[in-house]
Amino acid sequence: MLQVLLKIALRTLACAVVTYGVWVQFGTVSLVVCAPLFGVALARPILELMEEAAQATTRAAFRDLDGRHFHYKGILVDVVEDADSYRWMRLADVRKIVTGLPADPVLRNLFPEGLQDPPASKAVCIKAEALLQYLQKATDPATLRFKLWLEREVVMPAIRLRERNPAQ
Repeated sequence: MLQVLLKIALRTLACAVVTYGVWVQFGTVSLVVCAPLFGVALARPILELMEEAAQATTRAAFRDLDGRHFHYKGILVDVVEDADSYRWMRLADVRKIVTGLPADPVLRNLFPEGLQDPPASKAVCIKAEALLQYLQKATDPATLRFKLWLEREVVMPAIRLRERNPAQ
């Protein structure tokens, strides 16, 4: 954005210099003649500035969702990645997809390290690997399709990331 602002400043300065030179030679009427010069010189940089401002606004608006935007059959699933590259899924979103999921206390007993309340999502989350482990016993076709999606889209990319960056 700074580069576009610099371009606008330089073009304005160049137009002002030309306008001043014409004004000294021909007087006040030359200001009207030189006005289109400003339009021609500044139109594209101003449009570029507006485009960059719109992109910056979009990035700022979606910054908190960056990397967490997952969809399963039209249902938004909030996924938070921790510092160790483990992915945590918001349990309320999972319950919309997997019917008959046990209550939170039961899941806490089954997976003591698999359920937590991370500050980023402000809701109870289940570790994606723990959910995948729980779904291994599933026989319902819809749950099996979700398990396959979970493995391909959430768990395996996180495992590959941990393998590439073992120092974490």
